[in-house]
Amino acid sequence: MKKFNSFLSVLIIGIMLTTCYPALHTNSADLSAIIVDHQNATLPDIEAIPMEWINQAKDNLCICYFHTSHGSQVTSGMTGLVGFLGSDYAWNESGTNGALELREPEKIDLGHKNWHGFTRNYLKSHPEINVVMWSWCGQVSSANETYINNYLNAMNQLEQDYPNIKFVYMTGHTDGTGIKGNLHIRNEQIRQYCRTNNKILFDFADIESYDPDGNYYLDKGVNDTCRYDSDGDGQMDRNWAIDWQNSHTENVDWYKCGSAHSQPLNANMKAYAAWYLWARIAGWDGNATPSGTPTPSPTATPTPSPTVTPTPSPTVTPTTSPTVTPTPSPTVTPTPSPTATPTPKPTATPTPKPTVTPTPKPTATPTPKPTSTPTPKPTATPTPKPTSTPTPKPTKIPTPKPTKAPTPKPKSGGEPEVNYITTDYPEMAKLLELLYKDAGIHDNSPNTTYCAMMRQKSVSSLTATNRDKLRELAKLTFSDIRGDEWYASYIPMAVYRKLIKGFPDKTFKGNNIVTRAEVLTMLARFDSSEEMIGQKAEKDTNSWIRFAELIGNDWYTQYIVAAKDGLPHPDDCTKDTVLKPMTRGEVFFALANFLCKNDIQEGGKYYNMAAINDKPAFNDTVKTVYLSGPDGDRKSYNWYRQLAYAAEHPEMGVPMDFYPSILCLKDKGILLGNNGESKWQDPITRAEVLALLERLATVWGTETQ
Repeated sequence: MKKFNSFLSVLIIGIMLTTCYPALHTNSADLSAIIVDHQNATLPDIEAIPMEWINQAKDNLCICYFHTSHGSQVTSGMTGLVGFLGSDYAWNESGTNGALELREPEKIDLGHKNWHGFTRNYLKSHPEINVVMWSWCGQVSSANETYINNYLNAMNQLEQDYPNIKFVYMTGHTDGTGIKGNLHIRNEQIRQYCRTNNKILFDFADIESYDPDGNYYLDKGVNDTCRYDSDGDGQMDRNWAIDWQNSHTENVDWYKCGSAHSQPLNANMKAYAAWYLWARIAGWDGNATPSGTPTPSPTATPTPSPTVTPTPSPTVTPTTSPTVTPTPSPTVTPTPSPTATPTPKPTATPTPKPTVTPTPKPTATPTPKPTSTPTPKPTATPTPKPTSTPTPKPTKIPTPKPTKAPTPKPKSGGEPEVNYITTDYPEMAKLLELLYKDAGIHDNSPNTTYCAMMRQKSVSSLTATNRDKLRELAKLTFSDIRGDEWYASYIPMAVYRKLIKGFPDKTFKGNNIVTRAEVLTMLARFDSSEEMIGQKAEKDTNSWIRFAELIGNDWYTQYIVAAKDGLPHPDDCTKDTVLKPMTRGEVFFALANFLCKNDIQEGGKYYNMAAINDKPAFNDTVKTVYLSGPDGDRKSYNWYRQLAYAAEHPEMGVPMDFYPSILCLKDKGILLGNNGESKWQDPITRAEVLALLERLATVWGTETQ
């Protein structure tokens, strides 16, 4: 019972249990793992759950779910499900009106350094919680074997310390690296440990690897957006979720809902799987046939006696070749560790029938009567997924290569993915090559960077003397370019050298405002090939992990790691801020920091000029000031709030973070101004970034030759 109307009932329950929720006691010697994956994530799967067990979950579970954006796909899908299938699937944070009680106390995930300590503190003040689930963000992509072992050890210790609470393990979301990637190896480490030690696993990545028809995409490099490489050419050219949605009927086969970083169908499937998970934890055996009236008996809880054999030793188990032996022999571990408590409380459910469905589903069924022989473990024959036989040998796992994770770059937004010019713009390529040839320039390397080309005196001269031809090239290539735009001549070289790309509809959209992520991507490509960018991110593992925690593991993460010096205060990054427009002032800082970092820092040439000079560099740079936070500590004041305040109060002048950069770029002829103004507080456009980068490359080339 979840709610008691009489004072006497409340008093009695408070004395007996100190909470109004039944403790989910289970003798884990009678149990097997609960593995929730793509096999439990379709509409027929949720419709097959007996309503009595949906109600049992709502009546008896009090769930605490810690997550950030990727993890929100579960609850966003559950919210949309109510409109799709009805109020039987309602949930809220208080469990009122007969809903499932599911709390989302903090926007933190397993990347939090002390997530386990945070869990303990939360449980201390909320003893009513009986299910805890933590989600990853992008940490698994760059994790090594030890990192995952530490996670497994910490989860196992929580289970031992809180035997009446169910702890749900989770895999990390897909990242485009496929079956040979570090992410898959680490996810297999988690899966193998959960199967062997009878844990509860919500297999986030596995759900993303299949569509509802069971088609498999991990071997095609699927990522968390559901995009994948359909033909093996290295391009993420299809999206299984969008394709499935387009070929099926909305509000019949699927429903619209929020789905951070992804498509509604992905969140739909995670919602179906979540309800399967809640029903299993509540005591359902996984069989679709109702088993009579289940009667939870919180008072008749067999003591799990965690001191008997606290066996699971994650430091040993998870290192066992997860990809090679995903099917532990059923005779090896007939009696799982009693301390793991991975399954729902015993109820009057019928004995599971593992022979009917030889998948991890029925293995999790609680068997109230341990007198018979141990339940056979169907986990010995997990579903025929290609994941069971990947090639790498996980016993000697190399250090994670974070550079591979964000390789796919969605076509949405202002910065589409980069392809070679000869594929995307063949006519422009031919004409540019003719211009090169006429000027005596020979460049046979498709990987030469934009900066390396533009720094060459011959190339900068070619560009300067052929503006009309370059404008015509831009006009021929992009349907929205007339040729008389002030920025038209900057386009061909930038596109040719993979600095930027047009849109699928053959437009360029030069006046589109760009985000911080898009600008830093261009800055990273400015002097580095895609391979070099990946190598930078790979070497800087600490920054990779830090930024993955701050902004998530997305297409732009490796570029921000590579160009992080272009951010005035990189530690203030969030997912929200990197996807917002970048101001011209921020770009001035990034370019000046790239060109003459020491000169704009404290004690440097332009810094000193700015500190003593109130003379405006432009009409809108009247004076320089420090902007302090409420506590007077300028360094602790959030950069983006500072920037917004300064932009809204031009009378205060340009912040000292910007003014040295403005002086530097003006002095070097990179920043020309607009009608005598720097417009430092305005958002920057694609065209403006190109103009600044061409001038930067030319100046850099002149100064270093």
